[in-house]
Amino acid sequence: MTMLQIIDGVTRVAGVRAAALCDYEGIPIEARSPVGVVNQESLCAWAAEMGRLAARTVESWRAGEVRVGLFESSMGSLMLADVGRGYLVVLSDPTGSTGMLRVEVERASEALRRLLSVRIMPSAVAGGAVTA
Repeated sequence: MTMLQIIDGVTRVAGVRAAALCDYEGIPIEARSPVGVVNQESLCAWAAEMGRLAARTVESWRAGEVRVGLFESSMGSLMLADVGRGYLVVLSDPTGSTGMLRVEVERASEALRRLLSVRIMPSAVAGGAVTA
């Protein structure tokens, strides 16, 4: 399964307006949203900043690592998941089911963690093989 397929799975949840995968610096890696719905760069920058804040907060509590964060407003919600090398961030409108979205974000974040944990070695070093 590719990153794009995983993100597409999240966007199929009713009410989802945008989904993006970004690195820890907020640089978009892959994103899905209708044109004009959301500025992907801004969404990813927000995800990186909130992810850093959440990580510092959880660290100060000595509560492990951040998994998923949910931010709700009258206009919808933002869900953020740490995927090991960045964040999956999802924007949804108020008509969507937060519970259903949480289930899909958990599934997608686990799949992205597995995918992003694979190390790719240069072909001269690894004989052209992908190694884990």
